Amino acid sequence: MLKRNRTQFDFFTLEVYSKLLPNDHLLVQVDQMIDFETLFEKMSVKYSNIGRGSKDPVMMIKIMLLEYIYGYSDVQMEKFIQTDIAIRWFLKLNLDEKGPDATTISHFRVNRITEKDTETFFNEIVKIGIDKGVVKAQRFIIDSTDVAANSNYPSEKKLLHSAFDNIMKQMNKEDPVAVAILEAERSKVIKALKLKDADYSAKELAFVLKEIIESIPSEKINYYIQRREFEKSYKLLFDLFKQQFSSNGNKIVSVVDSDARIAHKSSGNVKKGYKNHIIIDEESEIIISSLQTPFNVNDDKKLIAIIEKSERDHGLKPAEVSCDKAYGTYENRQYLEDRNIQGHIAFYNNTEKNKENIYFGIDDFRVSEDLDYAICPAGIKTYNYMTSTKGLSADEGTINFKFPKDKCKKCLLNNQCVRKKKTAKSPGIRTLSVDLRYSTVLKAKTHNNTKAFKTAYNRRYIVERRFATLVKNHGLRRSRYLGMVATSKHILMANLACNVIRLLKLSQQFKSRALYAT
Repeated sequence: MLKRNRTQFDFFTLEVYSKLLPNDHLLVQVDQMIDFETLFEKMSVKYSNIGRGSKDPVMMIKIMLLEYIYGYSDVQMEKFIQTDIAIRWFLKLNLDEKGPDATTISHFRVNRITEKDTETFFNEIVKIGIDKGVVKAQRFIIDSTDVAANSNYPSEKKLLHSAFDNIMKQMNKEDPVAVAILEAERSKVIKALKLKDADYSAKELAFVLKEIIESIPSEKINYYIQRREFEKSYKLLFDLFKQQFSSNGNKIVSVVDSDARIAHKSSGNVKKGYKNHIIIDEESEIIISSLQTPFNVNDDKKLIAIIEKSERDHGLKPAEVSCDKAYGTYENRQYLEDRNIQGHIAFYNNTEKNKENIYFGIDDFRVSEDLDYAICPAGIKTYNYMTSTKGLSADEGTINFKFPKDKCKKCLLNNQCVRKKKTAKSPGIRTLSVDLRYSTVLKAKTHNNTKAFKTAYNRRYIVERRFATLVKNHGLRRSRYLGMVATSKHILMANLACNVIRLLKLSQQFKSRALYAT
């Protein structure tokens, strides 16, 4: 049953708070800035009118906010609720009232507040910035940062054993004899593998474990799989088998957190876990919107989604957008042009794309803006092309420019231009494939030579300042929880707390300017 804290303190509590709590305290400012009554109205629909009285949902949301402002855990929060005067005032607790314990806080976060609720709270904070006029929507910056998963990353073989062990533990409760037989079979096949090769591969292990699991009678599997936990463990093990037998890059790296993923951020720099994709207002540095994904989701896949999310949630369409090179796909550049948004996105050079590439790439050719002709590095122009759009939309497909056979074969640059087959006895002919959206790229290259581009692109460091604050002050380096849903809540709350502190700082700056002006 929904229970609401009293809105007024008793006389003695009020006297204590008024004497001990300064008006400029951080939590006083937060309480004045955020309309928590609106949050109560939105949260109240989640509660029944019967049963034992619940903790005030607004108080619980405040507790979540405090954890991310101060970096407290649930256990630390329980302690400070009892001992910190400012926190007790913020939560509207009288001096003789007992606050929620760590278990209650955890229960609320896991079972009461959803990812959507957390997003609603985040959007309410952004709305404050919009209403105050600090968010200008002139130029937005898009980027992402990694968030480590809350688990260790064992070897592929240990991963397979752990997943197998999970199934054995769940079966052991009802059928210990069958489990003992399966365990003995595992020991036997592992011994055989070691005799054959002490350094046997994870693929070999996956093959023998798969045979053992598949030896379990189907009626037993069907019986156990009705239980959600067993079904989850069973699916995880077979997903691990599948990734050993295929080249799929969507690799599971932890049994404890099976949603976490691995990717290479740069050469030799392996990251495991999740990503926080954000779009910020350059002038105010407020995080407008965010998206959370496993780490193996490429940044460029989220540019369109996060721009549309900021417009859908807040009615904000930027005039300009700055991003790093990773976002510079044909699709993204075309989207920005079609939406009349000026993109400030640099280009990879051939060396960055492929350090071993010795052949001329598209950047070594000159292509007309109307895609009517192309000029090769040797200065040969061709109008000879064919367009390929089979199965694609009108603005997709390629134009394939073909250079003159007689000139290609005699060209001194042929070895740098045409890839030869080992069996080839004579110089080849170069064909240049150009995306139909390449005119957008040419316009972008022209823009990238302007002062406006250089000014905007050099200011992308601002987003790194937000990331540094999120990691240092709001616990974003590593997720507190397991799984995509719980980690999304963690990231959203960190982004939210970062915005709250930023808005307070901006408000103080505005007040200082107003005092100076008078």
